[in-house]
Amino acid sequence: MTTVFNLEISESPQQLQRLLCQHQHARDRDRLRALYLRKTGQVRSRRELAQGCNDSTLYRWFWLYQQQGLEGLLEHRLGALQAGSQAQARAQALSPSRPAAAATVQKKLGGIIPVLEGHFREQRPLRYFCLDESRWGLRTELGRRITLPGVNPVAPVVQWHRAHCWLYGAVEVPTGQSLFHAFSHLDAVCFQCFLDRWASHFQDSFNLLQLDQAGAHIPTQLQWPTNLVPVFQPPASPERGPIEPLWQELRDRFRGRKFATLQDLQQWLFHQLHHLSERTIRSLTNW
Repeated sequence: MTTVFNLEISESPQQLQRLLCQHQHARDRDRLRALYLRKTGQVRSRRELAQGCNDSTLYRWFWLYQQQGLEGLLEHRLGALQAGSQAQARAQALSPSRPAAAATVQKKLGGIIPVLEGHFREQRPLRYFCLDESRWGLRTELGRRITLPGVNPVAPVVQWHRAHCWLYGAVEVPTGQSLFHAFSHLDAVCFQCFLDRWASHFQDSFNLLQLDQAGAHIPTQLQWPTNLVPVFQPPASPERGPIEPLWQELRDRFRGRKFATLQDLQQWLFHQLHHLSERTIRSLTNW
């Protein structure tokens, strides 16, 4: 059943038609067209009016019109309130009338600016790395294999041990140089240990490190090395990490294998990584 809605529109059809001709923005014209169709009686319900938008959108438009009039309806933008509040917050944070907020912004920038100044002063090379972690366990993973017609692939008996470890890796995409370490957990403690080892291994350069926003990467107690600046990916976007194809290559080789202990698994992983040339790593990650 279609519900008839009541909406008192103060503007005349001629005024609404004139505004339709004056406004060029598509969203403004959609709002004005909805008012015009309702004012002229061409539609009697929101369901009849809903073309290209849902009923809840029309309800929000009419509610805005009832509360704030035509001016409020046309000034409203999806996300404009949020963007405006963020811009206002930034302006207030930098305003001299807000010394506490200004001090906070200055404190955050104060940790980055000296690092950049030191890099340009020392003229160290700039390098770009991508970091990620991958979980590896003793449970046998199965997958597809190409065989002759009528021949079934042979795989060891599947084991269900739950012991696992984490492989941390950082790859320089343009050159294929890399560094990998195995740890027991994915947490801030292990991540800090890997950062320290990685920074000492590439201590002669100034490094940008791309990584995701995992919980282990953003604790406030992390001590970032002085020759490193993190570059965080957008949330929930693992496909943006260039190192993902490298993990997939290892997964393809891992399927169908069985290891007695975690030490045997780690030895196999580092053996595979040792035999991946820089050219191969660059080919996998430079997409």
